[in-house]
Amino acid sequence: MVERFALPQSGAGFKTARGCVAIWVPCPALLVLSLQGHGEGAFAAEVVRAFETLATEGPLHVFADCESLDNYDSQLRTELTGRFLPVRERIATLSVLVKSRFVAMGVTVMNLALGGIVSSATDRANFVTGLDARLFDLRVVGFSSRALELVRFRPAEARS
Repeated sequence: MVERFALPQSGAGFKTARGCVAIWVPCPALLVLSLQGHGEGAFAAEVVRAFETLATEGPLHVFADCESLDNYDSQLRTELTGRFLPVRERIATLSVLVKSRFVAMGVTVMNLALGGIVSSATDRANFVTGLDARLFDLRVVGFSSRALELVRFRPAEARS
């Protein structure tokens, strides 16, 4: 079962016993995500729902902090790839921060399916610098990359 929770800076979070996704849409052209623990297939619907709220014209930017994502259901990758594919020409930025080799492999598969538009990063400072630069370029107020630091998921078995 997926449980919704509120996040600072107008974000929405969704969690299960195994993982969570945090979602922000700081402006009509930008989607910011943080996935931690296990990426449930059910999270895809929430990310797609947020993506659907973005502008219908002009370039789009997606930043996904997956540094703390250990594993994921293939449904998550395939549904997101399927949604991004028809508008890939409009996606100016699709930046993913990864640490896990398994997740990095999935990002590579997604990149191949999307025609090479995914930029994969392994250095948090570079990822955050890229997000901050995009926030500045888009003149976003009321959101900061520091929001990513506020999401810290612990699996249910680790809470005891």
